[in-house]
Amino acid sequence: SLRGTGPRGWAFATTRTGLPGAQGLRQGPAASVRSAGADRVELRWDRNQFPMVLVRDPDTRQILSFARGGAATIWTFARALDLVYSDGVRSTRARVSVTGR
Repeated sequence: SLRGTGPRGWAFATTRTGLPGAQGLRQGPAASVRSAGADRVELRWDRNQFPMVLVRDPDTRQILSFARGGAATIWTFARALDLVYSDGVRSTRARVSVTGR
């Protein structure tokens, strides 16, 4: 809700939305995640849709990277990763398996 006053009196506006951040995001952002060695993972995604991806170990919940630019090398032995894609305003989450592990 937004309420304001001006030279002609009060203005009041109300909008109803679903979950915060649910509008405007395409469903199922795609990432390519593959093993690049026993201790590394190569991550690629659409940097135009999501400039930043937070990468987290799903078991320990440790943040591994704030990856930017559409590609990153992540140092981890994990077999899966939690990715939080951000467009700068909203975010969406995905759990991905590491190909080749």
